[in-house]
Amino acid sequence: MKILITGSNGFLGAYLSKFSADRNMQVVCTAKKRADFQYPLFEYLDITDPVRLKYLLDLHQPDVLINTAAISKPDPCQKNKPDCYAVNYMAVKTIADVCYQKGVHLIHMSSDFVYDGRRGLYSEEDIPENPVNYYGHCKLEAEKHIVSSPVKSAIVRTCLVYGYPLMPQASNLFTWVKSSLEKGNSIQVVNDQFRTPTLVADLADAVLKLASKKAEGIWHISGDEYLSVYEFACRIASAFDLPLSRMQPVASATLNQVAMRPPKTGFRINKAICEINYHPHNISQGLDVLHEHTNP
Repeated sequence: MKILITGSNGFLGAYLSKFSADRNMQVVCTAKKRADFQYPLFEYLDITDPVRLKYLLDLHQPDVLINTAAISKPDPCQKNKPDCYAVNYMAVKTIADVCYQKGVHLIHMSSDFVYDGRRGLYSEEDIPENPVNYYGHCKLEAEKHIVSSPVKSAIVRTCLVYGYPLMPQASNLFTWVKSSLEKGNSIQVVNDQFRTPTLVADLADAVLKLASKKAEGIWHISGDEYLSVYEFACRIASAFDLPLSRMQPVASATLNQVAMRPPKTGFRINKAICEINYHPHNISQGLDVLHEHTNP
């Protein structure tokens, strides 16, 4: 099996690239810019360029395309809606259409932000609607196109991914909390948003399992512990012996963020447990893994 990964410079994309190579899989890594990373095979690709996409699929003839490329931060998406629309919807639409034309199986990464967050702990049967920000809106529209398309595909939704990034630009809540407290800074963390945090290595492993099976349908891949973002930050601080006193719990509204966040998301992962033997680290185990290993 040959896999082509888009967004290989991103947080998840870099892990997928590394894990694929470690497992002696045939992998083509693509991104807009080459990074200081030992790719098995790298090609430049801007996913908004359909001509280049078609050329690479014809050249390498992958069995599976894993699309991780996205503008994934909600505030820039809210500020620049045309760019968000181009990358998070139109490019995904093109990828799905081209994959169908070329007979390539598509694994597309989506988000818990497709839900409005009114109740949380969503299963795959829960219909997403009314995303609270433009990022979630475009991700949901991309999902709808893939579902309505004849392309063979799986949509993977995930939630609050954390861990050490392989690329320096790929920060996340874990690295922000840890580095801020290590520097002696005081931080504010929301206590009215609830998630099921996901260790990035667990996510990458699950995505490769789905790719190897050419799985289809909707999949929720996350951790299995449901807690507030502030509670998760406290767990991070405690695991690394950092001062809890420098963290202030705050309501989301006090931060005046450009894009709203859904208050309660998080996933039920029974389908992944039963069908692909997915057993994620719990938060204590995940933080232990990160504590034992310095930034890779």
